[in-house]
Amino acid sequence: MEKRNPQRLKKICGRQNKIIEEFRIPDRFINSELVAKNNELILKLIEIINQKDFDTQSRDQQTLNDDLSKILTILTKLITGIWRAQKKMISPNSKEPLPEYKNSFRHLESGMSSLELAGIKMIDPTGKQYMPGTSERVLAFETKKELEKEIVIETVRPSIYYKKELIQQAEIIVGTPNIV
Repeated sequence: MEKRNPQRLKKICGRQNKIIEEFRIPDRFINSELVAKNNELILKLIEIINQKDFDTQSRDQQTLNDDLSKILTILTKLITGIWRAQKKMISPNSKEPLPEYKNSFRHLESGMSSLELAGIKMIDPTGKQYMPGTSERVLAFETKKELEKEIVIETVRPSIYYKKELIQQAEIIVGTPNIV
């Protein structure tokens, strides 16, 4: 099998991002039934990915790259949507699911665990120190007088890796100290 080039992967995924809209779940649609159905779809997608034979000789390399690109693009949209739904279900103070979302949250966690087992890792850098030169894309810098160092104060999109290859770059807002 041809070794994948991470830069090529980014380029392929970048083209697809223009075609497929971002996956978002409005608050009013978050319920246990829909979350459970979403979890089933995640498991089916993982099953399809595992059944795909990307080494087959009967298909040309471009078709294989297109298939992989579509799957990875859909996957990043799905994971970002799950992550956003989870953020809406968590109490900002305790970082625990709100009582009304406890069951739904459990299903989303289960789906994310299934994805991790398939080699997909999602990273939310919120609260971590900002390190210039990392793979995150900074959307804005905001001055915060209470900060002593640069901190990621908000993540708009998380980083997503598939088998240690970046398939979605995090988009972040960095808080900077007010230096007088």
